Amino acid sequence: MAALPENPASEAVPFGRDTALFLNIFFLAAWWIIDPRLIHHSLGITTCYDPFAFLRGWDFFAEHASRPGGLVEYACRLLTQFYGLGWSGAMVLTAAAACLVLGTDDVARCVGGGRGRLLRYLPAGWLLAMAAAYNHPLNCVLSLLAALAAFVLYARFAPLSAVGRTAALGMASLALYWLAGSGSLAFPLLAAVFELGSGGRKRVAAAALACGFAVPRLLAAPFGLDAWRAHAGFVFYDPGVWPPSRCGYVLALYLFFPAVLVGTAAWQAGVWRDFKKKLAAFGPRGAVMPMAATGAAFAAVLAAAWFSLDRFTRQVLEIDYYSQNEQWTEVVRAADELALAGAEIRSYRNTMLALHHLGLLGEAMFRYPQLPTAYWFSTPREVADFGSEFQESRLLLALGHVNYAEAAAHDALEICGPMPALLEHLAMIHIAKGRPDMARVLLHALEKHLFHGETARRMLERLELDPRLEDDPSVARIRRNMLLKETFASRVALDEFLRPLVDRNPGNAMAVDFLLAGYLSDARPEKAVELIRQMDLSAAVRIPRHYQEAMVICIEGLGALRSRIDPEVLARGEQFLRLVQQASSREAASEAALAAGFGDSYFYYFAMARWGR
Repeated sequence: MAALPENPASEAVPFGRDTALFLNIFFLAAWWIIDPRLIHHSLGITTCYDPFAFLRGWDFFAEHASRPGGLVEYACRLLTQFYGLGWSGAMVLTAAAACLVLGTDDVARCVGGGRGRLLRYLPAGWLLAMAAAYNHPLNCVLSLLAALAAFVLYARFAPLSAVGRTAALGMASLALYWLAGSGSLAFPLLAAVFELGSGGRKRVAAAALACGFAVPRLLAAPFGLDAWRAHAGFVFYDPGVWPPSRCGYVLALYLFFPAVLVGTAAWQAGVWRDFKKKLAAFGPRGAVMPMAATGAAFAAVLAAAWFSLDRFTRQVLEIDYYSQNEQWTEVVRAADELALAGAEIRSYRNTMLALHHLGLLGEAMFRYPQLPTAYWFSTPREVADFGSEFQESRLLLALGHVNYAEAAAHDALEICGPMPALLEHLAMIHIAKGRPDMARVLLHALEKHLFHGETARRMLERLELDPRLEDDPSVARIRRNMLLKETFASRVALDEFLRPLVDRNPGNAMAVDFLLAGYLSDARPEKAVELIRQMDLSAAVRIPRHYQEAMVICIEGLGALRSRIDPEVLARGEQFLRLVQQASSREAASEAALAAGFGDSYFYYFAMARWGR
């Protein structure tokens, strides 16, 4: 693989119009289709947040600079914060893609190749495909880019003597491993492949492989890393690549560049001359063929990314993102797009919460899949994710179960690490419970996060003026609803868990709404009717549709409440009863009811015990 003169026909402008077009398309796909905000939001849900947390200050930087791979990890943590803004995260992804494209060209030039047209876009396509699966492989990509930069410098400027090249390899491998960790081992591999072909320097190639074997052991051993993690951590232990089945993308990305070296050298050795002659035989059409091939490469890469898009995960993350930011209309819009044969716990909770805040829980809850009420406030271990405890804590705090919310938040802090939203949430709990000093500790921790310092400082200033935040409407609402003494209610028993909140404050609209909805979901309409009767609602207050449907089911003995049923609801109840009585079987009744538009009614849910639109 001796270095050959560069091919002038392919030595075009390194950053040509095709590259600019590709990167613009890449940016738009990353921003509009994938939405980096959702990748950022997934940290703490699909994977632990702690490996991506970034704190301002010298101590945080010094800790990373004092261990192998820490500096690239520091850069990854810093750049990850920009994903939360959406467009800036797309810029980070696009910059990484540009470096991969240009890095492919530079590696090819090291063996006499020129600017590529087709394969140069393949690594960027892999990066886009991983992002479309809501993975975050930024750390291993930055490590790879560091290795590529080191290799290009080595190939161009290394001493001519074998001794000098070996010494350069050793020093570069040591420095690079300290900078980029196990991902930097792409450098000695590339160097070994290059040296074997460039005049057959077998001893230098062997020295490169020896560096790849010895350097990780030398630098990682003092930090307690086992040999497997020290050598292959960038593939199998990257927290941003999950599940492990997607590690193949990372491995393919790293092996692509040695393949470029070998393939380019073989191409340059003879194939290019034959191809150039055949291309010239086409006349004017021959000039169009490379452009057509480039266009085909664009289409193939973007199609692969489109088909790699994990639409289910995207919708689940989108619903949770909007719920955490209290954009309730957007939650319902996204939930309507989430097609499920069964219910997904995280999305179900967020949808029910959004319906409550929009005043639609008693009107539209049966448009969506229903879960057993045992799962409303407690996630089974087998389906829990990294963020289940934090989601439960937010829901529990909104209801008024402050002690349960605090316990769940501390569990979330231990599982996920110091997520800014979690620190702010936990500080609010301590403020509501009259612990301003503990809230200040959390807010000072929040102040160190890159884009959250101003929020923390404003809250700290308010605490200085009013340690109890008596004028804060959110804190006042929590205090109105929170239980005044410890309870040991089971989170899976609806009555036991929610009834004390209603008794404590009958004006706790969320507890009342969820208790009524829970009775309906458990097919206990008589309990819902009993609660409505106890609430003694004013005649001016219209009872929501689903609760009226429950009243129709319990029409016997309804008494004065019967007058609160809308005539249309009563007529629909009679129509549903006729459909069921006239049907020859349960399946026929179900089909007839769905055809008549009862799929989102409580009549259908109660009679058929399943969800249907």
